[in-house]
Amino acid sequence: PVGKNGAPGELSIFGSFYSVQIEGSSGMEIMPHQSVLFAHTSAANGMKYDMSTGEITLTKAGWYEVTYTVKGPTGPFGLSLNHSDTPIGGSVCDSSAANHQVTATLIFQAKAKDRLRLINVDKTPHLLFSAVPGSAIATMTIKGLSTGS
Repeated sequence: PVGKNGAPGELSIFGSFYSVQIEGSSGMEIMPHQSVLFAHTSAANGMKYDMSTGEITLTKAGWYEVTYTVKGPTGPFGLSLNHSDTPIGGSVCDSSAANHQVTATLIFQAKAKDRLRLINVDKTPHLLFSAVPGSAIATMTIKGLSTGS
């Protein structure tokens, strides 16, 4: 038999971070294994962002969905946990053509207080840029899908 419907779900853990192309700037150079530094936070509920390291601390254990975009690179970027230089499996997105935007989405399990960052996983520096000043050159959106305490 079918039981009663539960209460509607609510997204209580979420975050949105981005950086834009500054007029007159050549872009943002990301060295090997370094974090993309997001200059702006649209929302950060249930997580903390450290602008100096590019790390986002997830305050609760659970399953998370992360979507990120980078614009302009010709090499791989990926997601890293706890300052590792090794990306989370399935999180690396690569473009062999310059001036493209690449996007990746990953669902993964994290522990409380895990630190997430978007990194250049290549052995050479990569420049994030856009020909249009004010447009986004890097974004990251995080959703807590199923989280505990």
